[in-house]
This record gives sequence, C-alpha cells and structure tokens, in this order.
Amino acid sequence: MANHNFESGNGGWTFSSNGGSSAAVETSEQGSFTKFIRMSRGSYSVLHQNFNIPADIDHFTLDFLFYELDGWETSGDYLKVNVCGTLVDLGTFGENLDERRRIGEESGIYWSRFSQGDRENMGFVFYGDKKHDVKLRIPRSICSGNTMDLRFELTMTANASNESGGIDEVKLQGRYDCEDLPICVDTVTL
Repeated sequence: MANHNFESGNGGWTFSSNGGSSAAVETSEQGSFTKFIRMSRGSYSVLHQNFNIPADIDHFTLDFLFYELDGWETSGDYLKVNVCGTLVDLGTFGENLDERRRIGEESGIYWSRFSQGDRENMGFVFYGDKKHDVKLRIPRSICSGNTMDLRFELTMTANASNESGGIDEVKLQGRYDCEDLPICVDTVTL
C-alpha cells in the first residue's frame, strides 16, 4: 500500500503545525542521515496521508523509523500515531532515557518500538540523536470504509533548534490471515 523512504520527495504526505503549515513536506539530509521528513515547526506537528484500502484485508502492518533528534525531555515530548481516529501513544522518549524495547496495545492496535542504540550525535546540534524501529499491527476494523487516515502527531516542549523528530522508511502493508488455507499469499503491497 505504501513504501516511502523520501529520497525522491514527500510521497504525497502533507504537513501542518501550530508553527505554520505547508502542502509540501520538508525533507532533511544532514550528518549520517539520508533524506527523511523532519517534523520541527512549532510545538505540535502532524504528518498526514490517506490511503485507499482493500475491503477484504484482515489486518495491516505499519513499519517506520522514528528519529528522536536532539534534547528530548521525558515529559511533554512524544510521538503518537493516529490511525482512522484511534490514537496510539508510543510511550515516553527522552534524551537520557534507556528506551531499548517497548511494547503496547491501544484499542486492538499492537505496537512495538526498539531503539537501535544509545544516543549519539548523528547530525544537527550537539545533543544526542536516536533511531527507533516502530511496528504496528492494525486490525481492519479500525478503519470503516475504504480509506485509512494515517497521521504521525509530534508534540515538543522546546523549539526546533533544541529538539525535533523525523519519520523515515514508512511501509504500510495489507495482510491476510492464512491459517485455514492450503496456499496463501499473506501480503498485499499496492
């Protein structure tokens, strides 16, 4: 359904924030990063796209990289994923927090996130940066109709020169449950 690494542009995503909005998504390439979407304008930012979804899919998987950039505090700085109006809180992020692996569930959406390592300065200002692998398993019933409204919602307590976040390698796939079938292709990528 979707596979975006943002090397060739924004892939149809839109961006808005309380610090201004833009129809085109800004991609950054700095330090050891390739191009990604940097969400950094204002204290609240939303990255958004709608996807057409097949009616016969059993569930979806959403995989992406989240970049925790610079000086995140453990209170007030967070990333949430909004799928068809169901908000998934991915837990606390923080510059000095050992995040390693976290798992959770919100309204039938199961999620996990795994930190790829300790903080290190990979670009931007002198604070440490971290990369997180995030995975969600989303039941088809979360979205009524044939459209998935997908939003990444970022809230920050400081300005972009101190902290920001990035989204990269977004992969959304429709899946079939194949337990009772002798031959089955369980993945649909449109």
